[in-house]
Amino acid sequence: MNALSISESKNISLVEVDVPACGDGDVLLWVAYGGYCGTDLNTFRGLNPLVTYPRSPGHGRSGTIVEIDAEVSKKFTLGQDVLVFLYFNCCICRSCKIGRPNACENNQTMDVQRGGAITEYIVLPWQQRISVDRLSLRNMALVEPLAVGCHAVWRGGVESEETVGILGAIGIGTVLGARCRGATVISVDVSAPKLAQIKRLGAHHTVDGSTQDVVTEVWKSTGNDVAHVVIEAVGLPQTFVKAVDAASFGGRVVYVGYAKDPVQYEIKYFVMKEINILGSHGARREISTLPSKPCAGPRHLETLS
Repeated sequence: MNALSISESKNISLVEVDVPACGDGDVLLWVAYGGYCGTDLNTFRGLNPLVTYPRSPGHGRSGTIVEIDAEVSKKFTLGQDVLVFLYFNCCICRSCKIGRPNACENNQTMDVQRGGAITEYIVLPWQQRISVDRLSLRNMALVEPLAVGCHAVWRGGVESEETVGILGAIGIGTVLGARCRGATVISVDVSAPKLAQIKRLGAHHTVDGSTQDVVTEVWKSTGNDVAHVVIEAVGLPQTFVKAVDAASFGGRVVYVGYAKDPVQYEIKYFVMKEINILGSHGARREISTLPSKPCAGPRHLETLS
């Protein structure tokens, strides 16, 4: 079968590999759609600090079951369309035991520590499948990346009537998640087309970071205030710092992106502002619940696809 492979930094090619064998408790899936997201782009650029090479990319993915173990057939059927849960957790570390498997100490994520989905077929344990009858295969592939944004909103404890600054228009899920909670959303990016799209999806204000001062524009958009919550969804040292600058006193900063290079902060602002700094990794229950949310469900998925 054909598979896309990143053999090393800035080296990507289509390769021929064997179709994986379906073992006990496994499901063989024909891949209909596989997303190439910011994580994959950073892997190609050599900027992902967690990845090992060679690596097949492909984050969000969906497909059709073409082979199934006899025991698994009680839960799924041949020809069934499913989306793939891409996080593998150990079930024995503290994070897993307290119900936060996405923060598993031994986590392995498809397209980072494991192979991704831009292949013709993948085989995985049946537990990695989620059936979503309401969505098309195309839209199923968008659920996971949007759920990551919704998880970041949950981590930030976003509440109604708060203002949320989102650095990186790639964080579309954060915009939809914040809107679901009744927050005012300010989206920051350096791409005018991305900002236009994010505006259509519900951002109340947009800031072009390539031509405008982010903190000043956030101040203007909030009526001489700053953001109660800032979510960083880029993964660059300068945006890590900018998130702290844009956060209000007593506010929260949530980091979704990875910065490979060291980040230098003015630590005094951590103390003076008494801000909470939070990490957000992947998603958990959001992947199964997002399709049912009217403010982040099928209608918005159709817009994106």
